[in-house]
Amino acid sequence: MAGQGWTVTYDGHGYSVTAAADGPHVGETVDSTTNTQCENESLSYVEPIYLAMRDNPSGLSGPMLTRECYQRNGVPDGAGLSDDAFTAMIEDQTYIPSTPEGCVCLFDPTGSNGLTPDAAVDLAKNRANTASVVITPTSTG
Repeated sequence: MAGQGWTVTYDGHGYSVTAAADGPHVGETVDSTTNTQCENESLSYVEPIYLAMRDNPSGLSGPMLTRECYQRNGVPDGAGLSDDAFTAMIEDQTYIPSTPEGCVCLFDPTGSNGLTPDAAVDLAKNRANTASVVITPTSTG
């Protein structure tokens, strides 16, 4: 992007692209073709790696990040469960954590998304209210 006269900045939540002050695009907005080309050639490869290392340098699984967050925030849910049982608990679409902090941990265990407790509680309630039922036919022989 810099080679084409654009400046890319990351604010912790996403990227913004602006014309470089001394470049050929002053006063313009980046077109979608240029932006997509940059994403396809670099950001789509680099961003997931960067975010994974920033948010989860230990390489823990999602459920283990959630469990660690629960422990850090004093959320009692699943404290005595095995890893498999804990994973099943948090993956159950009808499960709502017992505390607002638990709701944050469930949806944003590293805190990198800046999810508020109120928003997390709403997400948990919405998830529980829209949980789908899966019907598995039994075999007849």
